[in-house]
Amino acid sequence: MENETVIRDVKNFDIKQIFECGQAFRFDPAPGGGYEGVAFGRYLHVRDADGGVSINASQAEFDAVWRDYFDLDRDYGKIIEALSHDEVMRAAASYGSGIRVLNQDTFECLVSFIISQSNNIPRIKGIIGRLCESFGERITSPDGRAFYTFPTLERLSGVSAADLGVIRAGFRAKYIKDAVDKVCSGDVDLARLKQIDVAAG
Repeated sequence: MENETVIRDVKNFDIKQIFECGQAFRFDPAPGGGYEGVAFGRYLHVRDADGGVSINASQAEFDAVWRDYFDLDRDYGKIIEALSHDEVMRAAASYGSGIRVLNQDTFECLVSFIISQSNNIPRIKGIIGRLCESFGERITSPDGRAFYTFPTLERLSGVSAADLGVIRAGFRAKYIKDAVDKVCSGDVDLARLKQIDVAAG
């Protein structure tokens, strides 16, 4: 199909583990199987199919966006092997062997994990869903159902903590507002943060 790319021979890729491990909050089980949601302003449906993993994207879109999103050029088998010298880490790596660390939009990730403070996954998803419905853009799935993009920094830049009351985030609203202000002012440089060498300590 023109708007479908099937990833074959992919290892350490379990759709349920990836989308239910608590690293991303905008995906849910899809009617008919797989998981669906929104990332980078696009509707995404991922499912097991044809001996591989099917993504509703052309090959060009897959190469430009989703290959990096799913971290497909990294050898997770080597990571698991390196971790498996320790008994506790070996058990943990085996339990989550299908998880891939998603390369999410940095601003969305920042706001989402502010929302995750002292929270549980269903409530986090509810707050983020209301944030997107209130301040994001409406898009549709191929079958016409409504989804919403994550609001941009520019859209949230003029929003007050009181305006965020509609998303029912509680005490987190002021922290969302503070983060937005700091990114807008340049006090927090998201592009620079992505370049930090965490291995250097």
